[in-house]
Amino acid sequence: MDFAKTATAPLLTSPELDVREAFAKVIHIWKERCHTVNRRLLGVVSIDKQNSRHDHMLTLPHVFSKNVEIRKFIPRSPDVFSTCAYEASFCLDEYIVEFRPYVLDEKRHPHISFPYRLALEEISDQQWNLSLFICNNATNYNWLQKVAFPRLLKWFSEIDERKDITISHRLINMEHYSQVYCEIKNKWGQQIAAAWTERTNPQKFVYEDCAIAAYLIVYWRQKGFLPQKFCDIGCGNGLLVYLLQQMKVNGYGIDLRQRKIWAKFVGTDLKEKTLNPKEDLLSDSDFLIGNHTDELTPWIPIIAARSRSNFFLLPCCPFDFFNRFQKKCGMAAASLYSSYLLFIRSICLRLGYCVEEDRLKIPSTKRYCFLCTVPASGLVENLENVISNILTRASLPNFVPREKIERIRNCSKLSRDFQQALTTKIFKRFFELSSDKTTVYWHEKQSCSLKEIADVLNEEEKAQLRNSDGGLQTFLKNQHQIFKIVKGTVSIRNWAEEGNRRVEGKLRTRDCWFHKYHPNGCPLSAEDCSYKH
Repeated sequence: MDFAKTATAPLLTSPELDVREAFAKVIHIWKERCHTVNRRLLGVVSIDKQNSRHDHMLTLPHVFSKNVEIRKFIPRSPDVFSTCAYEASFCLDEYIVEFRPYVLDEKRHPHISFPYRLALEEISDQQWNLSLFICNNATNYNWLQKVAFPRLLKWFSEIDERKDITISHRLINMEHYSQVYCEIKNKWGQQIAAAWTERTNPQKFVYEDCAIAAYLIVYWRQKGFLPQKFCDIGCGNGLLVYLLQQMKVNGYGIDLRQRKIWAKFVGTDLKEKTLNPKEDLLSDSDFLIGNHTDELTPWIPIIAARSRSNFFLLPCCPFDFFNRFQKKCGMAAASLYSSYLLFIRSICLRLGYCVEEDRLKIPSTKRYCFLCTVPASGLVENLENVISNILTRASLPNFVPREKIERIRNCSKLSRDFQQALTTKIFKRFFELSSDKTTVYWHEKQSCSLKEIADVLNEEEKAQLRNSDGGLQTFLKNQHQIFKIVKGTVSIRNWAEEGNRRVEGKLRTRDCWFHKYHPNGCPLSAEDCSYKH
């Protein structure tokens, strides 16, 4: 079979990078995590040599038995794509890897459906290209060429060959997870997302809870037990509790604030309750769930230990026992979040738990979770002494729960006149940066730091922003049609390129700021602009 080169690009790497090692690592990432690029895939499963499918694949045409790796693809939509889709990959030499797809049923392959090669080509000393070769009879390879190949180049530019690759869902069987996730999503998730009444994005929050529910169920089944009764601490909208109960898992959720959407989850046990973690016991539960529980996160291992419960913990915003978490000097972890994970892990271990860790496949930047179980020998003998020692290191003596009525911290209470006057004042600052100091041209990239913008404001304006529970950055983000903030740098949004295009049939209620106030008007026509002209 002949192959033709369809894409090639120079590798932008640092001089100290071992390009050969980096190539091997990027190829490994592509094999294991191609589902992060291909949204048709839920995951990828390696088929080991003891699996009968492995031997079967070796009998197929054009598959070399030496050093071949077999992987199975798990589709997001098994009713559309094959659940028997595989790929064999093998090295033709040190710098060329060939991929051959196979489908063992009549359905479509959810990944790349034709043979292709990825090659590392040395152009000259310390100059390398990454190249893509596609078999000559392949058609419809635009996605591989235009989407996947650029992602490989991006990985190359960011690769650190010294760091290990983090694998998601390593504690559970991906095929079982896929089946349970699709069941939950199809039976309840899609219907709930379509009728979502919360102000949050259902594509994130609904399907995130579908994924967490599926993960927990598969984990419990693999461990050989279902909880007698779980408790979801800080259950929020209550959806996770509802989904688990629909899957016949007994339990309830508690939160200090009732949500309107609770009324839709008929029959779901959701309780409005303020929890005092220093004193309250949850002895009626044998499994606790802490899903983005913020200030309660470090307390959940302690609450669980006092009732000898197992627990699942997904940390998000970093809090210690009585305050915001502060990274300690000398901690090995590079980031605040990594330090926080070390802090949570140390609590679990000191209490005597068996600690397992995994990374979830959810639409969130905080995906690292702990699954902690009571060992057969039990937790530490002097449990209360250990808890007392852990808490004495904290900075404040009493836990203060979150206010039941949450304060709005988004500058929304500022008067319209003040908002307009301040917006105009900041916008005029960009006039001074323009080439003729009289207008702001769409093609020019004027920008200021937040500090420079703050210097434009007088003390009264600064005081109003402080009193609005928001601040300057929040105010600018609220004016998102006009201003763009990237890493502390403010610029005028190029509405000619980034302007929201009108969605047909959607009612336009807000005036276009550029149409009303920009000297050159709005660069989009009244028909195209998503704001009212």
